[in-house]
Amino acid sequence: MNLAQRVGRLAELHVERRLTEKGWLCGNFNVSVENASSWDLFVKKGHKTRVIRVKGSSSFDVTWTVPHGPGALFKGSPTDDPCDWTAIVVMAFTEPVTYLLPTAELVRAVLDANLPAKWRILHLHFRQTNRTVGHPGQYGLDLKFERFQENWELE
Repeated sequence: MNLAQRVGRLAELHVERRLTEKGWLCGNFNVSVENASSWDLFVKKGHKTRVIRVKGSSSFDVTWTVPHGPGALFKGSPTDDPCDWTAIVVMAFTEPVTYLLPTAELVRAVLDANLPAKWRILHLHFRQTNRTVGHPGQYGLDLKFERFQENWELE
């Protein structure tokens, strides 16, 4: 397991643990399908069901490959489904900071950035409100997604 996979696995475990503490019943797709392509977790609490993609980073720059470009962030998956959520876990602090938001919100933010279609790496920058680094991406997402920080009720 390489470093990126370890960081991703730790992010999944963090989200699973916190959701379980909040009363959610959690299952992990990767237990039966190693590195499942679409979602990582499925959770249920009362009448609410969610499937969750977990993206983790050990820095404020959450990066992942988008083989079909930023316009097709999660190709093949209906991201407008209200049950489809994304957890972004920033592990650059003593305790991880987690943003839990509907995947549609994340996709909308990426599309609003008008990133060139040829890009295959997506950078989501937290704690940085302007473009002062050598590569492009979405900046200041800690402010944009503030209402989703530690949103363990998934509402």
